[in-house]
Amino acid sequence: MFSPLFLLILIPLAGVAAIIFRVPPRRSAIFSVVLPALLLGGLASFNHFGANFIFAQTVPWLEMQGLGRIVFRIGLDGVSFPLALLTAIVSVSAVLVVPPQIEREREHYAFLLVIVAGLYGTFISTDLFFMFVFHELALIPTFLAIGIWGQGTQHKRVQTACHVAVYLLLGSLVLLAGILGLIYAMPYGARTTDWIEIQSYLSRHPIPVGVQKAVFPLLYLGFGILVGIFPFHTWAPKAYATAPASVAMLHAGVLKKFGLYGLLRVAMPFFPEGAAYWEPWLVVLIAGNLLVLGWVTLAQDNLGDTIGYSSVMHMGYLFLGLLAFTPVALTGVVLLMVGHGLSVSGLLVMNGVLLDRTGTNRYALLGGIGKTIPFLGAFFVLMAMASIGLPGLGNFPGEILIFMGSWEKHPWLVVAALFGVLISTIYMLRAVRSIFMGEAGSSAPRLNELYLVEKGSLVLLASALLVLGFAPRLLSHGAAEALASWIGKGM
Repeated sequence: MFSPLFLLILIPLAGVAAIIFRVPPRRSAIFSVVLPALLLGGLASFNHFGANFIFAQTVPWLEMQGLGRIVFRIGLDGVSFPLALLTAIVSVSAVLVVPPQIEREREHYAFLLVIVAGLYGTFISTDLFFMFVFHELALIPTFLAIGIWGQGTQHKRVQTACHVAVYLLLGSLVLLAGILGLIYAMPYGARTTDWIEIQSYLSRHPIPVGVQKAVFPLLYLGFGILVGIFPFHTWAPKAYATAPASVAMLHAGVLKKFGLYGLLRVAMPFFPEGAAYWEPWLVVLIAGNLLVLGWVTLAQDNLGDTIGYSSVMHMGYLFLGLLAFTPVALTGVVLLMVGHGLSVSGLLVMNGVLLDRTGTNRYALLGGIGKTIPFLGAFFVLMAMASIGLPGLGNFPGEILIFMGSWEKHPWLVVAALFGVLISTIYMLRAVRSIFMGEAGSSAPRLNELYLVEKGSLVLLASALLVLGFAPRLLSHGAAEALASWIGKGM
């Protein structure tokens, strides 16, 4: 039986092939992201993604003595489906906002589609090897896109691309070492890279405590660096401020969730004793994300850096929920991954619009744009309020569940997180005031009306945030079922 989930990967890659064979690139890209989104929506309409993996299929790939079996196994459950849905929404939005006169158009759209294929592959794979491979597949075009189409001088673009590449490749190497440590921690005959089989085995034969203490920090730092954990975060703000909007949306909105997904699926449940041993250090790192990066965000003087540092700061809420590892907190993590991906993507759309139209995103040079383009001002306020965690918008359900689920174990970290909400409110309101209120700055008069596709992109993201904010059960119910099945097995 052919699983329809294969099409989520194959359609974007077919779009790349169409672009290579001279089919109009924008049309190819739009079809190649809209069709998987419609397919995923259709599958969700007739199926419930909960504790069991739906549309699962296994293709044997490699088996070697000493290493075990590597299989290409795919499937969606209540945790992976929300991230696949996030990929669908953000990928459509990202393709729509590509400027109409972009240089090297074919390459740009081809890179975007490779990233999208890698994202789908990452979240539908249940094998650690293929999760890792698909993540790296999505990373490579990201580095290239920053260097080719990024903001600023060529020297700055190349420097930023190299900075990002060094950090993320370092994180990937540390992660790979952790994955190998996990595999070789199991007996010879039980070794595999399929984390469903690993989960089944470890529920009966936990990894020795000494091994957990040694391997867990490799997995946590490997996944954490890819997310932007403090103090290994400096790559992220530079990447998002320099990358073209479409690429920044896919990376900040979706690809960065791979690290959190890996912590949720692998590091925290498979190494509980290791996590407990290293917990005091994890608390320090999480406090750094919540407080230190919050204060750093307050010091930024332009929208791009504000969004970049804010995004890394908000990862602290997700790290907090993972550290608590309670059903309520973990359900909140799943919801907030989706909410954050939607809101940060919307903010990056508007940062790209400002840079494209005015050539700047510095607060001192802008102002009064709310009078010139009220549509942009209204949607910026909505995205900013979602980022803060305003009730009724997509980030709020996840944040409140994380706070409630973490209070018993880490009350002081929850207090720090609540203080982080206050900091977020300050810097987001400052951005609203500086860009959209008051008198027009020196660059504001050059801003003209948004294109229809840019409006469509923002409406799509805002609609998803409102649906998630008012009806979080659409995703939380299935996620809670999947999480309960893991915890019920002693994980």
